[in-house]
Amino acid sequence: WSPQFDPNNTTTYTFEPDEGQCASTAEMTVTVIPFTNPEFTQIDDTCEGTELTLPTTSNNGITGVWSPQFDPNNTTAYTFEPDDGQCALTAEMTVAVIPFTNPEFTQIDDTCEGIELTLPTTSNNGITGVWSPQFDPNNTTAYTFEPDEGQCASTAEMTIVIIPSTIPEFTQIDDVCEGN
Repeated sequence: WSPQFDPNNTTTYTFEPDEGQCASTAEMTVTVIPFTNPEFTQIDDTCEGTELTLPTTSNNGITGVWSPQFDPNNTTAYTFEPDDGQCALTAEMTVAVIPFTNPEFTQIDDTCEGIELTLPTTSNNGITGVWSPQFDPNNTTAYTFEPDEGQCASTAEMTIVIIPSTIPEFTQIDDVCEGN
């Protein structure tokens, strides 16, 4: 066969039989398929505990499996192994797992009945969200802070104690004479 086999390029090869065999030359084209890099859309950073399924087909149609198995609690580098017969290379992707942050708030002091308060919508450590239920100026209530989406933050609770208004009571002073 000539030329010598080239494993990197599609080539037409010619077979020259040895003399004296009453055989003619033959040609064969060997098609060399270049390796394909599987392409994947990077998975966004994800909150701790979020379950994900890594795609088993790349954006350019390569099928395969990822290893190790997805870990929802730790940032991990994953390797994609293409299925056999696809002339595809391995691929890697690191999925960042962000630990949950606990919103921190300064406890609101016990408050007199009827005083209006606005609960903070941003924690001391920068987490935004909303409180529920709506503030009640007349009753001691436990409130729950629900962080806005995309912050990898847990809920928080705060009980605000409402001190009931007290009407002062006095013993009536008896009538007194002028000048006493």
